This record gives sequence, structure tokens and C-alpha cells, in this order.
Amino acid sequence: MCVNMNDKLRNYLDEDENIGIRKEYIGLINEHLKDDIPCIDLNNNKPIFTEDDKKLLEGRSDYPFTDIDLRRCGVAFACIRDNTLSKPLNSPDSSDKRPKIHSKPSGFPKLKENIVNDRLIFQRCHLIGYRLYKIRNDKSKENVNLKKIFTGTRFMNNVMYYYEKKIYEYVYETKNHVLYRVTPYFKYNDKLAKYDKLVSGVQMEAMFFNESGNEDIDSSFNVFVYNKQPYIEFDYETGKDLTYKMPIMECNYVIDKKKRKFHIKDCASVWDFDNDRMDDFPEKTRKDLIYDGYLPCAICDPGD
Repeated sequence: MCVNMNDKLRNYLDEDENIGIRKEYIGLINEHLKDDIPCIDLNNNKPIFTEDDKKLLEGRSDYPFTDIDLRRCGVAFACIRDNTLSKPLNSPDSSDKRPKIHSKPSGFPKLKENIVNDRLIFQRCHLIGYRLYKIRNDKSKENVNLKKIFTGTRFMNNVMYYYEKKIYEYVYETKNHVLYRVTPYFKYNDKLAKYDKLVSGVQMEAMFFNESGNEDIDSSFNVFVYNKQPYIEFDYETGKDLTYKMPIMECNYVIDKKKRKFHIKDCASVWDFDNDRMDDFPEKTRKDLIYDGYLPCAICDPGD
């Protein structure tokens, strides 16, 4: 079960200069905070794990996390192994039912406050995806849950899932392990001398290891995933004031011919599709595609 870190581990996290978003990344991250890019590579897509990191994570039966600050979570580590994975969703013997979490992390909206086009924008996002680490929810300790989750959009959650799926499939198929770290970035407001309530995004670092114990460089990644929802602008300071930032008619859609759904081009749901499965219809509007019998993606659909 997921437990609090011991004193030695807590000191390690507090003192190590590599913990948290590195200062050299901040400018690049902030540069794309207001545009439509869902994620960017950091350090040429190469994760940075020290030898101490590897010793700290390998062989643990839990994963460490930092203390919360005003309901804001901190960095989380994990060593993803075959015995930490939840069973595949289509597995006949799967008993790994995902528990409900009712804790409200920083920036989480009140009831009906974040509904646009009849869909919730914000969700409780896990730092370490539940499929990667089947840790049970502890209803008696709210702070334990708050250390594992943050307020993120459904669009962001889908991008995170895209990368989590890479880890899951690699470990499930090879039985090898992956060192994994997720670091949230709450932007600091100099004028107010405090951090935003809503996370700007998270850094996801994953170092894959092959059967020889060496890094599988082609699989490893280091990315920053933004907390965004297409065509909607947030006030990260408060988590409120949602406004459309451009006319919906300017969307460029792609078609999933297999499921007869349409997505915006930046939707992570279509990133692995081959050309035979997709069609590009930049000249067609959302209304046109619905009239043609296609359904909008529930994750990226900007609405009417």
C-alpha cells in the first residue's frame, strides 16, 4: 500500500536540486502555456535519473510522494513492474476495480462550475496512473489521496494516458521495469507572492530498462504535458474564469473511420492511428460532420 516517506527519503527529496521542475525548463514551458500545443519534449526527450534515484526507487513495494501544500500535490516516484500493473481492462479475471476518490485537490471546481457543452472539463488526475500502480484508495486518510492527485482537464488526462499506455504495454509485454517520475508545475505569481491554484502541467519522465538491465533509449521519454482544454482559456491563479479563446469554426478535424468519430488534430486519441484509419477534413465544420453521421470525441470536442 502507498505510505508516507520515511525521514531519510523526505530529506532526499527536499535537498536534491533535481527535484521539481528544473529552472532551465521554466522559460520554455511558460512560452507555450497559452498556445494550443498539448505537450513538449524536455532535455531532448531524455529523462534525468541519477544513480541515487535508481537506488531509491528499485525494489520498493510502494511509491514515494511529497507532502501537500494548500491541497497542492508534489513530485511522485515509482518503479513500474509487472506486479504493480492493474489487470488489462478486458481481462476475464480482472478484479482491479478502480476505487472512487472524493478528495478535492487545489483548483477543483465546485458542482456544475466547470461544465461546458454538457461535459465536465476538470477531473481528478493521478500523478502515477492507476493502471500502472494498483494502489487502493484509503478513505480514512484524505491527505494520502491529495498527495496522489491534482486538478486537470479531460484533454490533459488523455495526453497523460497516451504516455502511461506506453509504459503499461512495455512492462506488460516484456516483464521489464520502468523508472517513472511525475512532477507538477504550479506557477509562482510574483505580484501575489503565492502559487497558482491550478497546475500548469506536469513533467513526465520515464526510463525504460531492457532484459540486460540497460536503458532502452528508444522507449524512454521526458515530456511536459500542459493542463489545457482545446479552445478554452483558464485563469490558473484561481482555476476559474473559463472563456472560449477562438471561434470554434476554426477547428481542423480528423476522422476516425473505424469508430466514425471526429477529433481535433491535437487529440492524443489519434496519435497512434495510421493513415488508413484517418481522414482529414479541414473544410468541414462540426455541424457538417455530425450531419454526415460522425460523433464528436468526448475528450477534445470544443462544442458548438
